[in-house]
Amino acid sequence: MLSMLRRRGWRVAISLILVAIEAAVGVVVPFAIGLAVQDWVEGSSRGVIFLAATGAIGTAAAAIRRLHDVRFYGAVRLDATLGVTEQHTALSVKAARVAMLGEVVDFLEYSLPDVVASVLAFVGVLIFLATLDVGVFIAALMVAAAIAAAYAFTTSRTLRLNRAYNDEAERQVDVLGRSEAPDVRRHISLLNSWMVKMSDLDVVSFAISGVLATALQVYAVIVASGREMEVGSVLSLVMYVVEFSMLAAILPSAWQQYLRLRDILARLRAPVAG
Repeated sequence: MLSMLRRRGWRVAISLILVAIEAAVGVVVPFAIGLAVQDWVEGSSRGVIFLAATGAIGTAAAAIRRLHDVRFYGAVRLDATLGVTEQHTALSVKAARVAMLGEVVDFLEYSLPDVVASVLAFVGVLIFLATLDVGVFIAALMVAAAIAAAYAFTTSRTLRLNRAYNDEAERQVDVLGRSEAPDVRRHISLLNSWMVKMSDLDVVSFAISGVLATALQVYAVIVASGREMEVGSVLSLVMYVVEFSMLAAILPSAWQQYLRLRDILARLRAPVAG
């Protein structure tokens, strides 16, 4: 997979540059909205023009990236699938790995750009929070650290659950080929069981993140209402905290995806003789 991406390095670079533009626009938008409101209250349209230009740039970058990525990753999917089918493995294992490979390519095409944009936006949001209110900035850092700790605590269990799920998935073609109802029922029940356990674990971590993010929003509103700030600055502060909360939900979910892909990529690198 990595070698295929390296051979198309310039295509990867185009995608990442467009993602960076999208991320930059996402970071600037709350500031632009606050500026537009403040300027409009003061009788100026400069902020509104800046906001419109920012939105236009972000929309153009997003549209161009989607046109580019659907073609680029289609070619990657084809080459990678051919590579898997040439492995000396049992048919059941091979079929499962083709499906797993689809997850990897889907992650690269759809999730990875969001992850890169979210990381860049996360840094940008923290910078803007630091300029608007140091207290809220420190609180945001504490929330981020707490969320990271919650997901780090569940990492080993997440890896074990994904490994068990993928082990069972690699048996699917063999099980279905036997057409024995009890075996099929047991196989699907095991897959469902592993999926439920992974979902339950993710829900617990997500709930913790949601509670912490909500607490940060409440704190930011209280702080903003107690400061002598311009209406535009107050609006920007609250919007950056809301954006921070959204990113706090996206990034941990991406970590869960990464853990799943880690097991899949290990299987693709180490074929099982069959």
